[in-house]
Amino acid sequence: MSAGDLIHSLIAYPCKRGVRSLFSYEILVFTLMLETTGPDFSRAELIPVIAQDAENGDVLMMAWMNQEAYEETLRTGKVVYYSRSRKKLWRKGEESGNVQELKALYFDCDADTLLVKVHQIGGAACHEGFRSCFFRRVDPSTRSVTVEGDRVFDPKEVYRKS
Repeated sequence: MSAGDLIHSLIAYPCKRGVRSLFSYEILVFTLMLETTGPDFSRAELIPVIAQDAENGDVLMMAWMNQEAYEETLRTGKVVYYSRSRKKLWRKGEESGNVQELKALYFDCDADTLLVKVHQIGGAACHEGFRSCFFRRVDPSTRSVTVEGDRVFDPKEVYRKS
């Protein structure tokens, strides 16, 4: 039973002595929040993951993890994602050599989003060859798009199809 299911069942049924106070629920919710030990894959098979450079805080990419990818990441210290397009585990850098070494892993207050702080090997997290997947900047007033940064590698050379 997930923390959310437990809270719902407690709210759905009044206690034997009458109506529970809102304060009792707040204590229960706070206690459950403190006891959460990791992301809650029972609510969603895939959860979003933000990869951030552990040294300078730059956001490198956003991807997805399932339970298996999460467990392998913790076990190996190398970040593993789940590829929605290929429908399989994606061991970051398996083709390009641009591996992400796990330095820290956080989950948010709802246990449905992860933040991985990584050491990016190879200089680029993006499959288009840029250091970050967030290399396109939109000017809010003109909506014009500019590219920031330089390509670290040529994707046509790295991802050759045999």
